[in-house]
Parts: sequence; C-alpha cells; structure tokens
Amino acid sequence: MSEESSPVPTPQRRLSTGGKPPVRVRSTYVVEPAPSRHDPSVPCFTAWERHELWGPPPRGWTVEDFPMADTLPHWSFQIYDTTPGSDSAEHLKKIARALHEDTFESRTIPDRGEPDRFDVWGLPMEEGLGERERVERCREHAIGEAAARMREGVEGWDVPDRRHSWREDRTTKVIVVIDRPREEWGEGEEEEEEGEEETGGCLGVEWDARPDYETYLRGKGERPEVWWSRDTLEGLGNEMREIRFTFPETEDSSEEEDELCE
Repeated sequence: MSEESSPVPTPQRRLSTGGKPPVRVRSTYVVEPAPSRHDPSVPCFTAWERHELWGPPPRGWTVEDFPMADTLPHWSFQIYDTTPGSDSAEHLKKIARALHEDTFESRTIPDRGEPDRFDVWGLPMEEGLGERERVERCREHAIGEAAARMREGVEGWDVPDRRHSWREDRTTKVIVVIDRPREEWGEGEEEEEEGEEETGGCLGVEWDARPDYETYLRGKGERPEVWWSRDTLEGLGNEMREIRFTFPETEDSSEEEDELCE
C-alpha cells in the first residue's frame, strides 16, 4: 500500500448555525491490492482517498464528533487496462492513482461528498485486437468477479449496481476499458476531422438495458446488448459525474442495491 499526505484546511465554522470548531484534515491517498476472486491471475489495485483529523480534536470535542471518509469506499468504478504490460503491479498502482486524481475535478459534485474508489484491473491483450473483443473479455470478467465476490462474501469489496447510469438512464451496468497507452490518448488535441482516429484512450461500456429503454429499442427494431463509446479523460470524468449523482447520500440506503452480476 502506498500513501501520501497533504493537509487540507477546513473552512471556519459559521457561529450562526452552531457549527463545530475548525479543524485541520489530513488527506492521504491509498493505493492497495484488491481481491481478485474470479481469476486470480488478473491483478487489481484500488485507489481511494482517506481523510483524517490532523492532530487531536479541539478541547471538549472527540474524534467521533468529526466523521471522516477514513474507510474503504462502498462505491466503485471498475476499470480494465488492456494495454501491453498492464498486469504489472507498479503500472497498475501508478495508473489507478493517476486516473482517480486526474478525473477528480470533472467527476466531483458540489456538496455531494460520497467517496469512491477506482478498482483497476490488469488484463493485457494482444495489439491490434478490436474494440468488440476487448469489451467482451472485460465484460465477461467483470460479471464473473462480481458474482465471485458476492458468492464468497468479500466484505467491503462488493461491486454495487447503479440505480441509474450513463446515456440518459439506459442501462445499469458500467465498466471502463483502456485500450491505448496513456501517451496515445491525444488529450488536449482539437476535435478530430472526419475520417481521423478518435482521440481518447478508453471506452465507456454499458449493458443491461432497463425495461423502458428495451421497450423503446424493440419499437425501433433494435436490441443491442452492449454499448460503448470512446472517451477522453475529461469525458470519462464527466460520465462518472453523472453516475455519482445516483449515489445515495449515505451508504445505509444502498443495502438493497443490486449487484453487477445479476
């Protein structure tokens, strides 16, 4: 596990609301191995941010008076890196933290502080493999892993379903597939011309259409089982932000959430 700390100043209390005294908070990035139950040969590292009081609480107060996000987050994003060498522990730790940090601004919702974690899997595939094959392999693993974690009761590491999802609430299941090395993502470049390769290094993948959307598809004579589209890093963060809107404000309300494997 790797951790780095940096103090984050806490705003002054507002006396008119009876607020608590100001405290200093230590923010620590945690990058650690995650369970891999479906296929132990596929490694996984998770990245999340822990917040703790920096120093003792003010006189007359206790640590319990200042609840912090100091345990493994319930909510997760499942990300698959399929580029060559992605099963290296050092590579996974580096990209897990980088993705969590680099999408923070675009996926954050003001006044909604539910923490999340990024479970990043190393599943390298041969160069030149098409998008469909990559998507299907990752999707198969994601379904199997969610089922294995549920079956074995891996406490704290469940893969919760979404009450809502990407693309205007069409589906409930979501993963991210990285299919290009970071240096080939084309971040910051102008939008491609017609016929040029799309920029962005990852695919946002969704499946399990909701009944109302499936009815809509049937009416059009369509019934695709899986959708995916290419995203830049900023676009990925924006999509994650939409998903975060569906997170309950407390984990207690998520007890009856479905699982990815259902």
